[in-house]
Amino acid sequence: MRVGGFLPLFLFLLFARVALISRADDIPTLDVNFPLSTATAGVPFTVQPIVTILTPARAIGTADLYGNVDIIASVSSLAQQLGTQRAVCGVSAFTNLGIIPSGLYVISFNATILGINVANFSFPINVVNSLPDHLVVRQQPRGAQSGLVFNQQPIIEVQDRWGNTVAVGSGSDLSITAAVDQATPPTGYRFCGTCSLTNLSTYNATLNPTINVSFPRLSAPTSNPVNATVVARSYRGVCRFIDLSVDREAASATLAFTSSATPKISAAPIPICDRPALLLLAAPPSPAARALVPF
Repeated sequence: MRVGGFLPLFLFLLFARVALISRADDIPTLDVNFPLSTATAGVPFTVQPIVTILTPARAIGTADLYGNVDIIASVSSLAQQLGTQRAVCGVSAFTNLGIIPSGLYVISFNATILGINVANFSFPINVVNSLPDHLVVRQQPRGAQSGLVFNQQPIIEVQDRWGNTVAVGSGSDLSITAAVDQATPPTGYRFCGTCSLTNLSTYNATLNPTINVSFPRLSAPTSNPVNATVVARSYRGVCRFIDLSVDREAASATLAFTSSATPKISAAPIPICDRPALLLLAAPPSPAARALVPF
């Protein structure tokens, strides 16, 4: 009884194992032809991927074998599908695929063939920013007192049309001009400062030294507004001012930032408070002073 009961179970497991091995050997694969390592954000890849369905014998798997198969291209880190292309004669030739955010990505290609999910991946692709499009005030100026540097200095970022920081290319080191765009009352003022070549994410005091920038100065206040400016260059798309100041009190002042490749952008209006007064001692008290007796 024991042998008779064991033999059918043994034969069933043996045939099931053979069937599973045969099934695994029949699973097709995806061959990805995509020799691209660098791309520009928001621009279709200069080389588009070609994905081929292969049989276990490395022959092209046509619709006669596997039916109609759709290949899905996606980027898991973006939780985004880039596109879907149906295989024609076992080959999916994608068109107009591209990625908008800059960064390093791996594209996955997936398909369901005979009820089985098969996948393959591209090599890493470095997506870099496109051309400069606009400026963004990443940090607003705050805490302004006449003649003193702002407690919080502005940080300006150069971005492309997709919102990527222009960290590489010719637009990564633009000349950015800072100026007092509006001040009330419109009295003469001196606007001055310097800029630090720093990067928001990778600051290194050796690689990113502080530099002095040129700006006009007034020998004395005048009755007319003065279009003084501070000109600095961004580093990897970021310009960090470090000691901007205005030497006149104003109920509201607005700093504006421009470059040759982008339109003007204004920071939030800030009041320029009057500098605290200092109490000066004109003459020292008499050394012969006595307690409870007026000097």
